Parts: sequence; structure tokens; C-alpha cells
Amino acid sequence: MNSGKSIARVLAEELCALEFDNLPGPIVEFSRVAFLDWIGAALAGSHEDSINILLQAVPQTGASGEATILPVANKGLALFAALVNGAASHATEMDDFHKTSMVHLGVTVIPAVLALAEKVRATGKEFITSLIAGFEAGIRVGEAVNPSHWEFWHPSGTCGTFAALAGCGRLLRLTPQEMAFGFGLAGTQAAGFRFYEGMNKHLHPGKAAMNGLLAALLAQKGFTGDEQIFEGETGFCKAMARDWNLEKLTAALPLIPGNFRCLGNSFKPHASCRHTHPAIDAVLKIVKANPLRPEEVESIRCRTYSAATRLLKDPTVRDAFSAKFSLPFCIALAVKEKKVGLDSFSPSLLWNKEVRQLVERISVEVDPTMENVYPEKWPAEIEIVTKQGRRLRERVDHPKGDPENPMSLTEMVEKYQDLASKAADDFSAKLILDRVMNLEKLLDMSTIFDGFLNKGGKDARF
Repeated sequence: MNSGKSIARVLAEELCALEFDNLPGPIVEFSRVAFLDWIGAALAGSHEDSINILLQAVPQTGASGEATILPVANKGLALFAALVNGAASHATEMDDFHKTSMVHLGVTVIPAVLALAEKVRATGKEFITSLIAGFEAGIRVGEAVNPSHWEFWHPSGTCGTFAALAGCGRLLRLTPQEMAFGFGLAGTQAAGFRFYEGMNKHLHPGKAAMNGLLAALLAQKGFTGDEQIFEGETGFCKAMARDWNLEKLTAALPLIPGNFRCLGNSFKPHASCRHTHPAIDAVLKIVKANPLRPEEVESIRCRTYSAATRLLKDPTVRDAFSAKFSLPFCIALAVKEKKVGLDSFSPSLLWNKEVRQLVERISVEVDPTMENVYPEKWPAEIEIVTKQGRRLRERVDHPKGDPENPMSLTEMVEKYQDLASKAADDFSAKLILDRVMNLEKLLDMSTIFDGFLNKGGKDARF
């Protein structure tokens, strides 16, 4: 870090200097894919109970509004659009994830930057540049305080607030001093306990997006914040992590080719907590190579790292949300259904007798060797013992969707089409897809959802 400058100021100077013409081709391509994936997740989450309740508290203004509120195919104030869209995109557990920062970056950065881009009628190039700024900032903040921060806090709600501020600050063309103050304003709003009962987890990224956008708007108007927010004695890092590394906040700078960290982002093929995915992938490898009926299974042993066992080993399933955070239940679903998709958590499967009986035959334990490689790897090993005595074993170190085991562009488009179908008709979904795939050519981000808005979505509620 440059002597005499706060960490927030050093980071701000790099983010403010970022320009579209300096973004490598793979980074631009990443921004399109990340945006498409986020839109699909937001549309899929439109009809979740938590979002229906949230919408009752949020005013909508129709065509004269500042930004699109996707779940109602309507427009409202940008701050409220960021809130609702952020929550909706996290509601089905189909959103992206960055494994070493432990932040769901898309659901915090994109709803904030998108709402602002619609409000100020930014170009697609400006939107892309700002999206990347948010991702890059969020990754560095998350890596500086995790994994210990995650022990009590939900990083998407906390670190995600800084990420949203960074993206919005870049879009507003804040000065480095304003951006540094913005980091202080974001930090004082950063919140979200890793306490996932009820619907509060869905609120975290929406509030991070809304609060980050608010911090940027305030900083633009001259509202000051404490730019020692990261290194201060009562600042974010010391207050909210048992262990932290301030150097990671300014690592891999300047933002030039080779230093962009967003390509380490992961995308999710399964509709459950990312920590369940290595085990799900291992099960799918087994059952696709060895046709197996649930009644043939004597026992299933899952060995993995401790973070997954602490969060996911509880077999108790009360509803779809708890099912997505139960590793035994997700393993049982993968055995029976050969997939773990959105429809896998329907009431008929939640209370399916075969699934419930399988759960009782599953054990989960920590493997010290796997613990040693986490979070660079997220390993899991599954051993299925059949009633005939066969032992079927598979290990996965990088779940599908990680950069080391990526989803193809075709797979990402298919995922988007499946998710978007929950709220948009085929014509509208195709319009959005075409615009996102040519995002850098778009002259006005307020037109990104034209057609979808005109049709009122697939099931309008206004």
C-alpha cells in the first residue's frame, strides 16, 4: 500500500481509473455471462414467499420509475429496485459464488449497478466496467476477512455492501476521495448474521445492494465517511473477523491484464447451498455410471471439510429452504432424482418417503486432508454401499461451475432459459438474452428489459 494513503483510498484510485477499453476480452465475456446468470436467478426467485412479502413494503411507480423491479416487471425507485432484485436473485440458491472471498458477488453488485445504470441511462460499456469494479472490490474485501468472518457473518450482506458501493461509485464517476468516503459509508451499513432461520438470508444481498448504492449517492453529494474503515482500530476488519489480512485488500493491483480476480468466480448448476455441490457432483457421477435405486442403498458416507459439516450436516428438513442447506437431504435427492434442480424441492419431494429413508442412512464427517486444502478446493468424497455389498466411491475437488471445472456457455444459456421461464415468456426471455450477449453495444441500459416490461412479465402482479 502507498505510504500515507488509507487502504480505501488506494483501492478507490484503482477502481476510479478503470475504463472499458482496458478490459481484456475474457473479462468482458465474463461480465455478460455473470449478468445473464444473475437475471435468470432474479426471475426464478420472483415468486418466492419472501419476495412477495418484500414487494408489499416497496412502492412501485410504473413506467415513470427509475429502474426495473424484475419480480413485478414494473419500475420503481432505484434504491428499492436494488433491494428487491438483490433479494429475489438470492432466493432460490441459484446465484453465483466466489469461493475464496466467500461472497455471492452477482446478487450484491449487479442489482445495485443495474438500478443505477437504468436511472442514469448509462451505456452497456459503462455498466460492464462498473460491474467489474464491484466484483474486483468485493473479492478483495472478502478475502481479507474470510474464512473467519464467515463464522458469524454472511459475507454477501457485509462484504457485498463494499462491492455494491465500488460498482456504483465507478458508474457515478466518483473521485478517489469520494469513493474512499463511500467505502466508509458502506462499511457502517455492512450487516448480515450467518443465522439463516426464517427469510433473513434473502434480505442480506438486497440490503447490501441498496446500502452500497445509497453510499455511492451520498458520497457523490458530499456526505463524508471514515476512509480508515478497513484498517481502523474499530473498523470493519478488526470488528468483524477473528483473523484478517489487510494486504489482500490491495493485492493484484493495478487492475491490468493478469490482475483481474473475477475470473475465479463460480456458477451454480444445482439449486442448493454451494457447499452441497461437491457431494452432489460425486453422487451424480456414481449414479449415472451405476444405475441405482434408493432401495438398493445400504449406507452413504460423505467425507468433506469442516465448513460444510458445520453448516450442512443437520438432516432435519422442515421446508424447501432448510432442505437446500441439508447435505444429507441433497445427497438423497441426487440419488433418487439424478439431479438437484429448482423442482427438486417441491412439497412432493420434500416429504417423499424414499428420500427421507435415504437421509437416515447417510453420515457426514470431516476429513482432515480435505480441511487442509479448503477454501482453494471444496472437496467431498462419497461412498455408497449397496445391500449387495458393492462399494461405489467418487471424490470431487472442484464442483461443477468452478473455474477449474467450468460450465460451458451453452450450459449457462440453458440454465438462464430454464430459470427465466419461471417469470418470462419465451419471446421476452430471448429478447433479454440477445441484448445481454451484445451488452457492450447497448447505448441505454434503461432499455435492457424493454419487451419484458411491455408484456408485464409472464405473470404480472400489478
